[in-house]
Amino acid sequence: MTLILSLLFIQGISQNLLLNGGAELGNITNWTANSNSIGVTSSEFQPQGSVFPQEGSYFFTFHETPNNSAILIQEGILVDPLEMLNLSGYFNGEYWSNQEEFDFGEVILSLFDIDNNLIASETTGELEPLVGVPWIEFSLNLPLNNDSYSWKVELKGDRVVGGSINVYYDNLVLTNTSSVSINEIDERNRTILYPNPFSNTLTIQKEFADLKEIRIYSMNANEIVDVIAIHNNEIDLSNISSGNYLAVGYNKNTEIIFKEKIIKK
Repeated sequence: MTLILSLLFIQGISQNLLLNGGAELGNITNWTANSNSIGVTSSEFQPQGSVFPQEGSYFFTFHETPNNSAILIQEGILVDPLEMLNLSGYFNGEYWSNQEEFDFGEVILSLFDIDNNLIASETTGELEPLVGVPWIEFSLNLPLNNDSYSWKVELKGDRVVGGSINVYYDNLVLTNTSSVSINEIDERNRTILYPNPFSNTLTIQKEFADLKEIRIYSMNANEIVDVIAIHNNEIDLSNISSGNYLAVGYNKNTEIIFKEKIIKK
């Protein structure tokens, strides 16, 4: 399995980390909205003509009242950071023929460490609709390192003057990619904790001269479930409940050595 994933990364193809990134579920499931005016549609009428999905059957719609910004957010955890986090997608917005009044959007990609401190962020700046261009493509990139733990994608809608906000997004793809060799990726992705899934005990299969402790985090929040000081290669996790977790190894300087998703039966 690791080799197959490695080949995919080398060819520039990787799994979309965003869930429902193309509004393919027909709703905003997996996203958090600051307004109930954000939704999904299969077509939208604008003064310059109808808008249809960039791909698939649906796209996200922002119909906010004046003087309010509409924001759609999705967050997630990077189980195995590689080299680069890339967010791509398409934007559209309402404009009037004189181009003096138009709606605009903005996309922000942010990267955080395990303590939820901001590592880096990148923005598209104001995305403006263009006459004769149904969808405007955008792309954002953030380099990853050993401190990279979680990401956040923000889609915004706003307006220059007056009226309501009418902006649209579609076909959003967030990828965690690498350009290193197959052997390097295979070594990086090699299982460190075994067996996985496990019942009560895990074994550290790789030697780390400076490994001091392993912290166990919940997968759905930045919550420390357990901290294990390392004295040998056995880890007792009989005290935690069944479920999915993230095991993170630290050295004496509290620097991350490895991360691995673990599953307790």
